[in-house]
Amino acid sequence: MENVSQSFYKIKPETDTVLIGKTKLNYDLLTKDILLLEVENSNYNILPLGINFTLPVEGDKLYIIGCPYSEENCKQNIYEVKFNSYDSETGMLISISNNKIEMAGFSGAPLVNSEGDVVGAVTSSWEENNIFYVGATFIKEIQNAK
Repeated sequence: MENVSQSFYKIKPETDTVLIGKTKLNYDLLTKDILLLEVENSNYNILPLGINFTLPVEGDKLYIIGCPYSEENCKQNIYEVKFNSYDSETGMLISISNNKIEMAGFSGAPLVNSEGDVVGAVTSSWEENNIFYVGATFIKEIQNAK
């Protein structure tokens, strides 16, 4: 997972830019809150993460990549969670974290499997009975929104 995080922080927003191309979805037809963009070009050695449409298995290690709002100058953190269940009605992957993660700022962050492929996009977090949960929209649900 080290290689995954290294490709993210080579861009300094105040001096470097990556052009964003067109949006990838017709937002007028969507009923879900999804934003999917395409990178048009970049002068940096940045590659998109792969995608995996296979549902994780209970207990699989997954990783959230991102930074909380409160962490200034963050260079992308990687947080390990364990896949717990899938809610087919909402299309949500539910994972458990051993530690409380400050989730403010993680909406849309990738949920990545151990091969470095995106399996979901983080949408929520909550705590019940001292167990910390992270919810993410399954990548197959995002693909179906096209």
